[in-house]
Parts: sequence; structure tokens; C-alpha cells
Amino acid sequence: MGVKVVPGRTWSGLLALAGAIALAPSIIWPTARVVYRPEVSFSVDPAEGFEDLPQPQEFVQLVWSWGRFELADPPAGVEQGPIMANTPLLALLIAVVVVGLAAAALLLLVPGVHARTLGAIGATVVGTYALHSLVQRVGQAGSGWFGPEAGTSVEDTAAGVLEAMSVVLLALAVVVLAWRPGVVVGRRVWQQAAARAAEARAVEDRAPTSGRSGAGGVIVHGERTQATSLAESSRPTASEPAEPVGFTDASPDDDWFRNPGRT
Repeated sequence: MGVKVVPGRTWSGLLALAGAIALAPSIIWPTARVVYRPEVSFSVDPAEGFEDLPQPQEFVQLVWSWGRFELADPPAGVEQGPIMANTPLLALLIAVVVVGLAAAALLLLVPGVHARTLGAIGATVVGTYALHSLVQRVGQAGSGWFGPEAGTSVEDTAAGVLEAMSVVLLALAVVVLAWRPGVVVGRRVWQQAAARAAEARAVEDRAPTSGRSGAGGVIVHGERTQATSLAESSRPTASEPAEPVGFTDASPDDDWFRNPGRT
């Protein structure tokens, strides 16, 4: 019985898998080559006694994304020196790649909303790590962190190019995963906003905006104006209504604005 891919997650799962695989080579191989070209300056005429002076040799330093530095084929007379490495960061990179592979497996093989959510989170974590490593390398190269720009050049290796590709692949995987839920949520928000706007317009259309009476008073939304209050103040307290008087009164005899001649 063959492996069955969860319907609707083929593209997101394959993109996440490709992104995790593209990041894996940076565990073993360097992501950048730093080429140093020393320059020699003479305080006197180099033609006088410096004919046999050997030209300075360039040397290459290999840089891993997890903090390893090593000289590649050091020139004659140059010692390799201690190889610098950051073992905890290497362990973190290995864990990140494992998380990416697990996220791809969840997206491709495990149905359910929980698997989809965990897969999206895993792809986001791996993509964030790869993006941080890429930005750090580009920032170091652009700021002269490896040395003066005149005599130093930084080149990406094949592993460095794959690391940059992993950023793009994982970002696409997250976009594919979030596209359909994002469209659904956006549509619901738009529908709710449109319904509320239509309801507000309907309320405004039903409510009276102004009305005139024989006494010259103005009634707005069932509330009395100052003229209405003065007319009611002359009535006996016992007959004064408990609620404000407006166009919705049950008896026209109790509406003083509809009987302006009443005393």
C-alpha cells in the first residue's frame, strides 16, 4: 500500500520538504568563501633592491553558517592555526533541519487541523532560522566585518546558495498554507463589515430626522426640544406623562403639538 498524501497539502508539504533539504548542506559544507588579497606598499623605489621580493599570496577562509572558520589551502609559511567552531550552534542547526523534515511529513501525511497547524509552525521556524543566517552573512559582507573591502571579497558557496533558496521555498510553503484560511477570514470580515454598514444605513433611513408642529417646536428622534418642555411645564403635574412625547403617542389628545390651540 503506497503512501497517501493528504489532499490539499501537496504543494505546501513539498515546498517545506524542499526547503528543509536545501538547508541541510550547510551542516557539512561552508556557506561563504572570504578571499584575502594582501597589498604591499614600499617606502622606497621597489626597483632598488626589491626585485626578488615574492609577491604576496592570497588566501581563502571558509565560513560556515554555524560559526566555523577554517583556512582553505593556506599559503606556504602560513600555519593553519586553531579551527574556530560553535558546537552548540551546530546542534541548533541540526535540530532546525529535523524540525523542517518533521513539519513536511506532518503536512504531507497526517490529516487534521492540528497537523496542519504544527506543520505551518515548523516551516515558519525553519524559514526564520534560514533567513537570519542569510541576513547575517550578507550584513557581515557588506559592513566589512571580514576585513577591508579593497583587499577582501566574500563569495557564496553552493551551500550558501542553497541556504538562500531554502528561505524562498519555506516562505512559499507558509504562504500556500495561510492563503486559503486568510481568504476565508478576510471574506468573513468583509461580509460582517458590509452587514453592519447596511444595518446602520437602514436605521438611519427609518429614524425621523426632523418634524414641525403648530407651536413651532422641532422633534428629533422622539425627543422634545426646549419649546416642548416649556409647553409641558404649564400642564398639571398629575397629568404629565412619564415618557417623552413624540410622533409615536397613542392618543392625539395628549400631544400638545398636534393641538396648538389647547389651553
